[in-house]
Amino acid sequence: MSLNILTMQTPNSPDQDKPVILVIEALSRLRTELQLVQYPKTTKRVRQENYALKAEQLSSALREDLDALLDARVNPDSEIDCFPDKVSLGTAMPQIDKIYRLMGYLNRVHKIPSEELRLTDLVRFAPKKTALRQAKIFDDARLIEQATIQAAEDTLKILNAALRWLRKERTIHPSTEKGIIEVFLVIAKFLYAEETSPLTAADYGDIPVIIILRQELKKAKQRAEKAPPAIDESLKWLDWPEWLACVHQLEAECQSCYSYGLQRTLTAIARSYQRYLVVALLAYIAADRQRTLRELEVGKTLVRGVLDHNEFFEAREDGNWYIHLLPEDYKTGKTHGEQWTMVPKILYPYLEAWLNQWRAEFSPNHNFVFTKEKGTPFVKSSELSSIIKRATYRLTGQLTTSHLLRHMLITYMKRNGASDEVMQSLAEAMRHSTKMQSEYYDRRRNREKSAAAQEVVLNLAMGKSVSHLLDGQSLSVEEIAHQIRQQSVGDRQRLLAILNQS
Repeated sequence: MSLNILTMQTPNSPDQDKPVILVIEALSRLRTELQLVQYPKTTKRVRQENYALKAEQLSSALREDLDALLDARVNPDSEIDCFPDKVSLGTAMPQIDKIYRLMGYLNRVHKIPSEELRLTDLVRFAPKKTALRQAKIFDDARLIEQATIQAAEDTLKILNAALRWLRKERTIHPSTEKGIIEVFLVIAKFLYAEETSPLTAADYGDIPVIIILRQELKKAKQRAEKAPPAIDESLKWLDWPEWLACVHQLEAECQSCYSYGLQRTLTAIARSYQRYLVVALLAYIAADRQRTLRELEVGKTLVRGVLDHNEFFEAREDGNWYIHLLPEDYKTGKTHGEQWTMVPKILYPYLEAWLNQWRAEFSPNHNFVFTKEKGTPFVKSSELSSIIKRATYRLTGQLTTSHLLRHMLITYMKRNGASDEVMQSLAEAMRHSTKMQSEYYDRRRNREKSAAAQEVVLNLAMGKSVSHLLDGQSLSVEEIAHQIRQQSVGDRQRLLAILNQS
């Protein structure tokens, strides 16, 4: 069979359907392999050679330590009690990946044979509690304390050398430096799990290595906040109405036929249903983190039934669909606790069609709601987020990501004068603080944020009372304080002087 795919016409008979469908499927499969879609670069960085070591290059002892570290990081029942706040596998694995890269750095730059590498080549270890128990005289105890301080200083030298190399050879961003220091801290907590004394110092406050790494982390966070962004966000950003227009278009694509009448394959229809459900759940519920969707599971975090005002839940087939999260199911669970969110009823036909029919087209080997087309679960955040990126790029030319949706929603609400009560409710729904909302998710320019305060300063100078100026305003005290901090020193002093007189 020979096809001229460049001059193909809409089929006029069922006999012509098959070759056209085959061409569409072939193009779909080759799209990634042949890079038929070239996404624009969002950073100026050039892809470099991977310097990470592979698992098989490391000693069995180090691999066992990394397995134990990972288990302690994610498993609530782990025998190693060094991380009271467990994280998801999707959060822990990037940290393990960074350790493999750091081991590659030690191997490449410091010429340590891969089979000899240990975690203590990154974070120096000097026993404290276990050593002090064996100390017989005061001088022994003093030497033990000195050894722990020396371990901290040596660790700092190793860290700084690694960061210098990464800055020079890999041109890393300050936010990446922060991530490296966090990995050093994870290793330190793992190594010193038996050396801290919670009765005398909470949260490793008696371990010099951890104290000094926390100091470095604080400085790294400050550098990251002041540094220009590594990514050109203008290539990703959509105003919220533009995002909603994409969602509506993806809903319209959940059809059994193409617009020109050709029957779509079952795989293509299933792909459309999953894509629409992913974006719709992020659009019709206060923008959640992608982890919630990635780990969504029927009977566990996605349930159906009746929820009364006391949050007593009764499972029922004729009830409403809810997303039910326990504290361990999401990032800020320790602060916000158990959460119930009702799925909008407008999504029920799509959700139930996906669960009862279309999901099976991918032959999933797991119980999660959403699945890769090969049947395996989404593990990395980028895997599920790529569904959104590909869809928005096709429809708008923007490379929107799942996490950016939270910034887009908050910024849109702020720009359109949402009341303090609404923003507080939105912060609760999105499971973060109003401080995080104002300082992190709000992406308005400083000029936009300070406009209201500028008006307050001017009107106060013209003799209007403070109560008159603030009457009907939706700004919170926290937001007003933030805006005042954006003013020049002179404006702040004049404002305070006027307030003292009012």
